[in-house]
Amino acid sequence: MYDTEGNPIIGCNVYIENTYYGSTTDLNGYFNLHAIVNDSSNLKIEFIGYEALTIPTSSIEDKQDINLIMKEAFNKLKAVTVTAGRMGTGEKTEVAVLSSLDVITTWCPR
Repeated sequence: MYDTEGNPIIGCNVYIENTYYGSTTDLNGYFNLHAIVNDSSNLKIEFIGYEALTIPTSSIEDKQDINLIMKEAFNKLKAVTVTAGRMGTGEKTEVAVLSSLDVITTWCPR
């Protein structure tokens, strides 16, 4: 599994749809999958931030090496909610409301 720039994608979910046969890609983007499939089976590859791939297993049957490229999927979010809590024994309560500009410009040392 590679991205459009040729970099391996680590940790992709690779599985045969509607079965328990599956695998994940390694540090080099490779995966091994040994499964019993029928003519209507599909190989599914998914990873967060990329468009999912669905490939009929009949088109890749008996091939040892297949090169697949995943395209990034850009999702525009309208809102993001961040919640936090704390444990304490005091009665003092503090509330802070952040705008989107606060989240982008707030610096947090590591």
